[in-house]
Amino acid sequence: MNKVILIGRLTKDPELRKTDKGNSFVNFQLAVSRNYKNQQGDVETDFINCLVWGTQADNLARYMRKGSQIAVEGSIQINTANVNGKTEYYTKVLVNLIEYLSKAENNNNAPAVSPYEFNQEHNANSGGVGITDEDIPF
Repeated sequence: MNKVILIGRLTKDPELRKTDKGNSFVNFQLAVSRNYKNQQGDVETDFINCLVWGTQADNLARYMRKGSQIAVEGSIQINTANVNGKTEYYTKVLVNLIEYLSKAENNNNAPAVSPYEFNQEHNANSGGVGITDEDIPF
């Protein structure tokens, strides 16, 4: 089984790109803090490369910015490249699902929505189960 779940912050504004066929994608880096301190008492951070496609890429670029906290679920993908006759390995997370943990930004004249509102709208549009305020016990 190849599955990874991460919670972290975007290291820069997501940049939406399109393939020649018009498919949306975003390569982004997620800063994820380790859950322990090093010998100097500092929490170390890993910077993990990620890739997301389609509508989730569109929405990531539309609503999130540098420093936004998100949770991602996906799988680890390792690619190789020949650089000057030497094989180099590149690891990234191929993202299947993004949950927004920070307030959505008002970018590109998009209406500002909370991550809860966005996820509710996304679930309704994708056939998922929507949750209303009345469903939440607090």
